[in-house]
Amino acid sequence: MLDLRTKRAAIGLLLPAAAVALGALAVPAAAFAAPPAPAAPAAPSLVFEETFENNVGSAVTSLTDYVGASGATYTADPFWLDAAACNGLVVQHDGSVPFTGAGAACSNPPSQARLSELAQVLGDGSGTNHVVAAYTDANGPAGANLLSKSADSGIVLKKDHYYAASIDIAEVNCAIASAHSTIQFGLQLPSGEVVFAGAPSVACDTGHSVDVGGREVRTGTFRSSAFQADAAGAAELVVRNLQTSGGGNDFAYDNIRFYDVTPTLSKSFSQDTVEAGQPVTLNLTVTNTSELGAKSGWSFTDNLPAGIVVAPTPNIANDCGAEVNAEDGAVEVSGGKLAQGATSCTISVDVVIGEGGSYTNVIEGASGLIGAPTATVRALVPAFELTKSVSPSVVTKAGEHVTYTFVVANTGELPLHDIAIADPGPVGGTGTMGAIDCPEVEALDVDETLTCTADYVTAAGDITGTPLKNVASATALSPAGTELGASAAASIDTKVIPPVTETPQPTASPVPAKGALATTGGDVPVGLGVAAVALVAIGLTLTLLRRARA
Repeated sequence: MLDLRTKRAAIGLLLPAAAVALGALAVPAAAFAAPPAPAAPAAPSLVFEETFENNVGSAVTSLTDYVGASGATYTADPFWLDAAACNGLVVQHDGSVPFTGAGAACSNPPSQARLSELAQVLGDGSGTNHVVAAYTDANGPAGANLLSKSADSGIVLKKDHYYAASIDIAEVNCAIASAHSTIQFGLQLPSGEVVFAGAPSVACDTGHSVDVGGREVRTGTFRSSAFQADAAGAAELVVRNLQTSGGGNDFAYDNIRFYDVTPTLSKSFSQDTVEAGQPVTLNLTVTNTSELGAKSGWSFTDNLPAGIVVAPTPNIANDCGAEVNAEDGAVEVSGGKLAQGATSCTISVDVVIGEGGSYTNVIEGASGLIGAPTATVRALVPAFELTKSVSPSVVTKAGEHVTYTFVVANTGELPLHDIAIADPGPVGGTGTMGAIDCPEVEALDVDETLTCTADYVTAAGDITGTPLKNVASATALSPAGTELGASAAASIDTKVIPPVTETPQPTASPVPAKGALATTGGDVPVGLGVAAVALVAIGLTLTLLRRARA
């Protein structure tokens, strides 16, 4: 074959065969879309909330008498309901000091004043915010750590979902006392109480500092670790304070909330389109909720749609700490983990699409994950056709010029490069096949055509009456380097014209001139011959007549 850089110089040379290669074209792999960035973590889904603001006013109320907006009621260990220890009272910032009614037993004015201030802090300065007092003006008995437990809350768990609880706490005397509130969450299930894993929350250690009347208050929202429900069903929220000493431990709490914090599973392909038969990366992403708690133990199986299989070299990438088994038409993931503070993690596997078309991949049956993970990818097929024609279609003598025309048409879905055309000339031909002349191109895009020509000069040995047949071939490369091929045939009729031979014509005798003597010898004048014939005829006729009379 002739390279495009030398082909121009070769045009016009007499060659036994012709070929042209259209360079090594710099065609990008594809104008494919980049994989989408992982979605931002969504807020947890609120399952239950208690703000202690339902049907209350300035009067102090006992926790056991309070009924929430959803009908929830609350209980606690006796120590945490002891009004004399300034515990278990629903109090307001303004208008409730000095305490009366249920709060009268909390008779220490400084304690009442501090609780009113804590209600203001937890209400972001609101003069009407209510909190539950846990000021511990006495020491509690060992094991008396049930701070609050709901009833009739309406909480219903979903199997394998993750849940977390939070509570707002404001605490005073952190710097001058050794005992600090130590909050732990749990759930009361029909099978018994379960405790959320993770370290308890200590407001004096991790809360932010607020100055109230020259006194430091440590406050904040404190969340539990995530808990994965192993069964569906009703549950009640349990809050415990593992510290029961009265030497400090001076706080109030508000805004108990319970959330579904189940991560979301999504999927995408690294490209919207890919060449059929080439690997494309499947991304399986697990996105945390915005509280960014740790979640472990989730799993799922991605059964790939028909036509997509795991690539022979799957190139598995996994920052989810999961066990991944990818082969044939499925990707199995188990023991997945989201680390504390992690926004998301991704498992990537290369897959191959065998044939062209659009493929949609849907995951069903994930455990510990929510979402409707679906992704679509389209496989594109490269293809081209070669056609060939010849003019003139009939030759009758040596030295005639015949033009072959080659047309390469991109009939596929991807650009082509490194196009090469070869034509050896007529099979058994004795003439001369010239170089193939093609215009210079950067690439052959979809639906575009490339037209090339070559010249053949006949020789005497070609004019036999037998057609001159030959086949041209072409190759091209897809963006991924897949080689494609095509061929096309053409035929020239040869017609033998025999040489023309001239036949001799008889020469006419000359007519004698009037008055000339009769010519003697071999040649008898035409006039005398006719007269002789006439005389013979007349004589024969007379003889017949005489015989008739006799």
